[in-house]
Amino acid sequence: MKILAINGSPNPKGNTHNIAKAIMRGAEKNNHTCKDMQLYDMDIKHCVACENSNEVHLEKDCIFDDDFKNTLLPAIRDADLVIFSSPVYMGQVTGKFKTMLDRFYTFVMKDFSMRDIPGKKFITVVTSGAPTEVFKEVSDYLEKWLGKQFWGMEKVAVIHEGDFTGMSGKCDKPELLKKYEEFGATL
Repeated sequence: MKILAINGSPNPKGNTHNIAKAIMRGAEKNNHTCKDMQLYDMDIKHCVACENSNEVHLEKDCIFDDDFKNTLLPAIRDADLVIFSSPVYMGQVTGKFKTMLDRFYTFVMKDFSMRDIPGKKFITVVTSGAPTEVFKEVSDYLEKWLGKQFWGMEKVAVIHEGDFTGMSGKCDKPELLKKYEEFGATL
């Protein structure tokens, strides 16, 4: 299985991405191929709801020639399972992560059917410094939009962890990394 992890945190060594990497380490034990992409290293333009989107999407995916179109989109299409990860800073996923989700408009056809991603598997990883349940609605939001209700992807897991208070770049809950590496090994 080909696994793509998309990190929506500006911190490539933060808790959010550490959990995603632990899942990948476990998955690699079963010879799954894992690829890691950092949104904050990419030039991703904001969706502008272009006119004639159905034609544009089918002919060239998007009017913008940026890292979403040229790097991220091919990686998503190639993956069997996508790990979407984002910390919660101000009550929602990061801005860069939301911009990426807005660009998923390319998968929506004129009749509101979806192309390319229905049936792909997904895992979400959402973390915050607040108590775990405070921002559960962020995980619910991602599950709704990525899942059967809209883009038609198949949920493998929704991971929501809070109470992170340690220094950025150092996981203050190493037991979680072990737990999620073991989870990754079940994929």
